[in-house]
Amino acid sequence: MITFHGRGISKGIVWGPVFFVRHNQAEASQPQGDFNAYQEVERYRRAREQVYEELEQVFQMAYVRFGKEQADIFRVHQAMLEDQEFINCAEGCIVNERMYASQGVATACKVFENIFAQLPNEYLRERSGDLREVTGKVLQALSGIRSSSIALPEYPVIVAAKDLLAADVVTMDPKRILGFFTKHGGATSHLAILARTMSVPFVSGIGEDLGRMPQDIQALVDGSQGTVILAPSQLTIREYSQKKQQLLQKQQRLEQLRRKPCVTKDGTPIHLYADISRPEEMERVLLDGAEGIGIFRSEFFFMNYSYYPDEETQFRFYRRLVQGMHGRRVVVRTLDAGADKPLSYLPLGEQPNPALGMRAVRLSLRDPQPFVQQLRALLRAGAYGNLSAMVPMVISVGEMKQVRGLWERAKRELEQEGQLYEEQMELGVMIETPAAAMTADLLAPYADFFSIGMNDLTQYTLAVDRTNPELAQAYQPSHPAVLRLIESCVEQARRANIPVQVCGTLSQKVLVEKLARLKVDAITAPPGELLERKALIRSLDLSEPGFAKAQP
Repeated sequence: MITFHGRGISKGIVWGPVFFVRHNQAEASQPQGDFNAYQEVERYRRAREQVYEELEQVFQMAYVRFGKEQADIFRVHQAMLEDQEFINCAEGCIVNERMYASQGVATACKVFENIFAQLPNEYLRERSGDLREVTGKVLQALSGIRSSSIALPEYPVIVAAKDLLAADVVTMDPKRILGFFTKHGGATSHLAILARTMSVPFVSGIGEDLGRMPQDIQALVDGSQGTVILAPSQLTIREYSQKKQQLLQKQQRLEQLRRKPCVTKDGTPIHLYADISRPEEMERVLLDGAEGIGIFRSEFFFMNYSYYPDEETQFRFYRRLVQGMHGRRVVVRTLDAGADKPLSYLPLGEQPNPALGMRAVRLSLRDPQPFVQQLRALLRAGAYGNLSAMVPMVISVGEMKQVRGLWERAKRELEQEGQLYEEQMELGVMIETPAAAMTADLLAPYADFFSIGMNDLTQYTLAVDRTNPELAQAYQPSHPAVLRLIESCVEQARRANIPVQVCGTLSQKVLVEKLARLKVDAITAPPGELLERKALIRSLDLSEPGFAKAQP
C-alpha cells in the first residue's frame, strides 16, 4: 500500500482499478532535405488548420455530452490557436532563427509558458496547461499524427495520467469514469471544471512517475483531502467507506438547506450570493439555492479573447448570463484588468509594482471608449433581467464622478439610437482600499450599493501580499484594522440608505459572525461553499452577547 498526497480539486471518495493514459509525445522533429523557411511556415499553417478542425469536432462532442458551457472550453483553445502574438513568435523563429516548424512551435510554447509562470494569478498560470495542450496537438499534426479517442475498458475505472487533457476526457465514456488523479493540473484547469461537472473526485500534484505504474492496479482517491492510495488494504477501504458515508450524510444535511432562508437563529436575514468567474458555474449556483450572483468577474470573459471583444459580443454574453439566473440578482464587476490579470491586447508596459499600478478603474478611465462599450453592453443586457454593475479599485470621488459621467453618456447614446436598455440599473462601488473605506461617506452619493472586497482590502490595509505563501500567517481578514474599516463603511452606507455586501475569503466562522454583527446586508461564497456558508449563518445567534465593536 503506497500513499501519495496531492491537491484535492474535486471532492469525493472512490476506489477501483486504475487506467493510465500514456500519451505518445510528438517530438520537435524535422523533415528531410534542405531547409526552406517558406515551406516550414506553410507546414505550420496547415497543421494549425488541421488542429482547428479537430477541435471543432471535440467541441461538438463536448456539447452533446456536457453542454455548451463546458464545450466552450474548446472555443478558448481555438482562440489560442489563432493568437497572433503566438503565431508571430513561432513564425519569427522559423524565418529569423531558421528553425523547422516543429522547433519554432516548441520554442514559442516555452517563451509563452515562461510568461504565464511569472503571473501571480492562479487562473492565468494554469492557462499554460491549455497552451501546452494546443501546442502538443500542433506538434502531433506536424508529425503526421491525428488525434484519436481514448478507449476505456468496459468497466468503470479511475483515470490517471501525467497530464490529462480536457479533449481526452471528452472522448471518454463518462459512465466508465470513477475519478481522476494526475501529476499536473490545478483548481481552475479545464479538467477540474469537467470533473466537477461529472461530480467525480480529482486529485492533482501526484509527484510520481505515473507512466511506470501497471494498468488495473487498485487505487483509492480522496478528492476532499487530496490523497491517493495505491493497492489499498481491505481495512483502509473499510475506513474510507465509513468516511464516505459520513461525508454523504453531511452533504444530505446541507442539501436540506437549499430552499431554506439564509437567516440567523434570531431571525436576522443575510442575503447569500454566489461568487463566480465562469458561466458554467451558474447551474450549481441555482441548484444550491443562491439568491443570485454577488460578483461576476468580467475580466475572465475578456481573457478568452486575443482582442478586445466588441459591444455586441459582450452584450450577448451578459444577456445569456442574466437570463440564465431567471430573475435572480446578477452583479457584474467591470473590467478589472492589470496587476495579476493582464490582457495582451491592453499593453501596460513595465510596472515595478503592478498591484499598485495601472489597473481596474484606472485602466478603464485611461482609455474611456472601450469602457463605454462595456457599460453600453451591460445597460442593454440589464433590460433582460436583474442586472447591476460595480466598479473595482475605486480610491476617490473624482474617479466615480468620471465613471458616472460615462455611465450617463452610455445611456444617452443608447437612447438616441433607440436601443433597449435598463435606465434604472444600479451601479455600485467596490470598497477594496483603505482610501475608499475611509471616504465611504463621500463615495456614497455616487453609489447605489457598496461591495466590500475582503481579499484586496485586507491586502492593502495590512501591506501583505495575499499571494505570498510565506506571509500566510500575516494575512488576517479578521484583523481589527480591517474590521474597523468595514464597520465605518457600513455605518456610512446606513446613513446613505444603501446596502452593503461582502465578497472574498470568508471561511472562518468567527469572521462571518463578526461581519453579521457589523450588520452587512449580504455575503458571497464560491459555488461549492454556498450550502456550508448558509449552514454557518443559520448557526449564529446575534441576540447572544458578542463583540460590540471591531475588536480582536
